[in-house]
Amino acid sequence: MVDRAGDFGCIAEVWIVSAGYGLVPISANLESYSATFSPGSADSVAQSKSGQRDNQAWWGLLASWRNRDLQGPRNLTELALQDTSSPMIVALSKTYLQAVLHDLADAAEAMGKKADLLLVSTGTPPDGLEEVQLPCDARFLTSLGGSRTSLNARVADRIIATSDRHEFDSAKVRNLLQKDLDRSKDILRYDRRKQTDFEIQHWIRTRLNVGAFSRSSLLRELRDTGFACEQRRFAGLYDEVIAGNCR
Repeated sequence: MVDRAGDFGCIAEVWIVSAGYGLVPISANLESYSATFSPGSADSVAQSKSGQRDNQAWWGLLASWRNRDLQGPRNLTELALQDTSSPMIVALSKTYLQAVLHDLADAAEAMGKKADLLLVSTGTPPDGLEEVQLPCDARFLTSLGGSRTSLNARVADRIIATSDRHEFDSAKVRNLLQKDLDRSKDILRYDRRKQTDFEIQHWIRTRLNVGAFSRSSLLRELRDTGFACEQRRFAGLYDEVIAGNCR
């Protein structure tokens, strides 16, 4: 997600970093698509070990694609050059940040002031963007709520909601977020035990035999009993059990 701020801290435009269409305004009418920069999916743009390079190459191709239904800037650099005096808030996951990394670095250089680019993304900042990345880590979940997957968007929303207090000045925004973090509680760490795929599937079958349960409720129950399982892995195991029961 990308926000361009107009005068007096008002949000003028919202843009989406899309793996299917490139940079698009939030108001764009798009056909459905399944492309993603995130790894581990059948719809992942990168299907090789050189995933980051594949994603960056794909983003470059999307930027060069001129579509009559998509007018205006086609990448972040072109968006920055539209008005180099307007701040830009960029909220991206680590994978999507790596995909647009070179484009974003060029956009930062194109800005009238590099500090007008406000990057919201968890993890270690990429080379060249250290000074524009804002404080953002899991501790924000205790004050902003939501899940880790939506954390970047929630932090960006926090910045926008308080825009009248800082007018998107990067130093003031950084100070605001750091104060929020200092007041946030530490994230609880769960010491859950791991299980094999066979053990988890056996547990799923046992629970399904005594009642109808949704996938999400079963995962929550499994974790509450002290066992660990990543959400995507559990979804795959659950689907295999359901498919087996339907035969």
